[in-house]
Amino acid sequence: MKIKIFYIFVLYFIFNANVMSYNALDTLRIQKEDAKDTVVISDSTGKKTVWRKFIDYFKNANQDKTTYKKFDFSILGGPHYSSDTEFGIGLVASGLYRQDISDTLTPPSNLSVYADVSTIGFYLLGIRG
Repeated sequence: MKIKIFYIFVLYFIFNANVMSYNALDTLRIQKEDAKDTVVISDSTGKKTVWRKFIDYFKNANQDKTTYKKFDFSILGGPHYSSDTEFGIGLVASGLYRQDISDTLTPPSNLSVYADVSTIGFYLLGIRG
């Protein structure tokens, strides 16, 4: 039950962050329409906050980056519960790569490293790909 609540909270935060960014853009458009002779300076060159990086990561996560990067790396982790292994934490690191970046006809190759540790002493390590 706690895991479901956590996922609902994360989805709620992502949705509200997108709504807030749209509201900021609408405000900027209104300011430009109201005052045509003034200059609006935005601080887009500043550092991104942790939350902005988090949102941008998920916004761009489903794009194929292997056409311009040698290795596209992603990490996913979180808690879980099972009647056999009880409470545990799992982590997966995966990557996509191409032998030749200019070859877009063949699908990219993948590599995954996964680990799992639980409270009863169960552990799992693996490599796939």
